[in-house]
Amino acid sequence: MRSYADTHLDEILHPIWDSEIVYNEGVMLLEEDGVVAAPLLYPPKEILSVRNAWLTETYEDGRDWKLADGRLVFPKESRVFYFTQEQLYPSEPIPGGSFAKVGGGNILFAEGHFFHDRQLAVTYRAEPGLWEGEIPAFAGGSLPHTMRRLQEDKELRLVLFGDSISTGANASGVMGAPPFLPSFGELLAQKLERHYGAKVEFINTSVGGTDSFWGVREAKARVAVHKPDLAIIGFGMNDSVGPDVFAANVAQIMETVRRASPDAEFILIATSLPNPLAKGFFRRQPEYKEALESLCGTGVALCNIRDLQLCLQKRKRYIDLTGNHVNHPNDFFARVHAHALCALLVP
Repeated sequence: MRSYADTHLDEILHPIWDSEIVYNEGVMLLEEDGVVAAPLLYPPKEILSVRNAWLTETYEDGRDWKLADGRLVFPKESRVFYFTQEQLYPSEPIPGGSFAKVGGGNILFAEGHFFHDRQLAVTYRAEPGLWEGEIPAFAGGSLPHTMRRLQEDKELRLVLFGDSISTGANASGVMGAPPFLPSFGELLAQKLERHYGAKVEFINTSVGGTDSFWGVREAKARVAVHKPDLAIIGFGMNDSVGPDVFAANVAQIMETVRRASPDAEFILIATSLPNPLAKGFFRRQPEYKEALESLCGTGVALCNIRDLQLCLQKRKRYIDLTGNHVNHPNDFFARVHAHALCALLVP
């Protein structure tokens, strides 16, 4: 039986910076000042569908939602779930279900598909050319061995090595909920196979809760042993060290891999950023993009998730991008990770 990713890969990987049509943009509803509404990334010309994040139920224009001033508004009689302020930001801590909030109070937290089950997916048309951020550029010139393996040899060994975000944490497929979206690494592997007609052996050795120091210790056993053609390194969310130390750790991971595979090439992910309202989670992550840039050159390319997220959040809220309300992406934002990686490897 073909999966959702098999049958809808083109929609899933339609890049977010192509604003003419947006597929299944993530939205989470929160009542604010008595109004339940949600902003979209672009001013919509036409709403094509408003569905639950499972993609199993479609909500009706006029009954469940309406378009007003470029945002979706949901009347009180709508069938769509929304959070109240007290639910999302409880005044009292919930054991195992909240974290302290910057400025006082708490923020709701949950792993699994709790938030996914309560989010929406909106597909709509907008004017072309509205993306306000950087568009990831093809990096094939920096990754000649990878491109040769894809274009000529028609086989590639791809290893993803990072923290919980790289494991696919809170992607619906990893959590066991419809529509069963796989991790961004698996989406990339599928795209490369389809585009180049190559066999891509995808190996994910990421572990949740880890940082770049753990990466240094485990690089030989979890990456070098597989002799990758291309390794994607994705740490930073759980790091709190200065950017120079972080860059030195990533450089050491690469050196360990190169000792086993001199032709190995790398993509370094500039990590996404945590919820700024979650006390203790927002540390030095914003500084790591520039640190990783210093390591780039022939054989090493940067995947700049940080700035893609910042551009998204010019119009959208953190709650629209999150899978656990603290530091993991939902299906929509996980797809953006895949968009960026695909752009680096597919012209």
